[in-house]
Amino acid sequence: MAPHPNSIVSLSPALPAGRPRAGATLADIIDEALQLDLTLRGSGDSDRVLQILHKNLLPGGKRTRPVVCFLIGELLGAPRGPLRICARAAEFTHAASLAHDDIIDEAKLRRGRPTLHEVTGINRAILGGDLLLACTIEELMHHGLQNHAHELAKAIRELSLGEWLETEKRYVTDLSWSELQRIHELKTGSLLRWCAEAAPRLLELPESLIAEFGAFGQELGLAFQWVDDVLDYSRESGKPYAQDLREGILNSVTLQILEETPELRIRIADFFESKTDIKPEKVLPERLVEQAQLKLREKATTLLHQSCNRLRTACLESQRLGHAINTSLLDGHALEHLVLGITARVR
Repeated sequence: MAPHPNSIVSLSPALPAGRPRAGATLADIIDEALQLDLTLRGSGDSDRVLQILHKNLLPGGKRTRPVVCFLIGELLGAPRGPLRICARAAEFTHAASLAHDDIIDEAKLRRGRPTLHEVTGINRAILGGDLLLACTIEELMHHGLQNHAHELAKAIRELSLGEWLETEKRYVTDLSWSELQRIHELKTGSLLRWCAEAAPRLLELPESLIAEFGAFGQELGLAFQWVDDVLDYSRESGKPYAQDLREGILNSVTLQILEETPELRIRIADFFESKTDIKPEKVLPERLVEQAQLKLREKATTLLHQSCNRLRTACLESQRLGHAINTSLLDGHALEHLVLGITARVR
């Protein structure tokens, strides 16, 4: 069936065959993600809009989600062509979510550039994000990746729900750990889970085994979010100190502090209600922040080592089922170095 004349897939890149590499390093995987073709082309009315999105929404970024796609692909020797289409889908979905996030957060800059809604206006930025999501699903379907498209739609649903729940909890001081973890699993973990499942799904591994790769992605997302929250209280992050707190969000560092010093909830409530320009340092002593940051880093490191063991076990099970795997990435601490390297690239 010919694509619709306004379709992104009418001029999407052809699938290169490619071959899995042996002994790839994190630098190799990152380079492949950074070199990923994110060209957006269409025809008819869609082409002009897609070029605006390509110019204002896709430049820069660390390509973490494509990196996860390629990491699992390296481990399992997944076919490169379809894997690149999955990596494109992951980055497009992430970019669309950022367009919507920036509107919610009233952000003026993203990666040092004006946000999409600052360029196009809020209404068109919302529609642009929606268009990109629709084109992403269409591209997967066009290349015969129906199962991937179906699972990505579910991930988008979860991501949107996570955003909704986080918005509901803004300026709320009685947030629980279980509520926060649920938000993180939905908002951050859902798409990373899809990325980790992309390669095993291409290889048509058993669903129970695909779910193990997905659980790795989910855990990676949680650790990724903890590291991001630690950096939120860093003066070297490139963003305002305690940006989440300024926006009424209790992140994992703040919750760690409140778990040990619950009387500070009153101070935070006053901060949320105050109309004056009180500095976050006056609300949460930096000594407590540093202690909470240390504990979150330790928790993230422990979780990442556990998730690497899960990933290693899943790869070996794939091998037992007759699939060739890249054992060089499983030797010693190579896998841990790769995964820790990915989370170190937050922000």
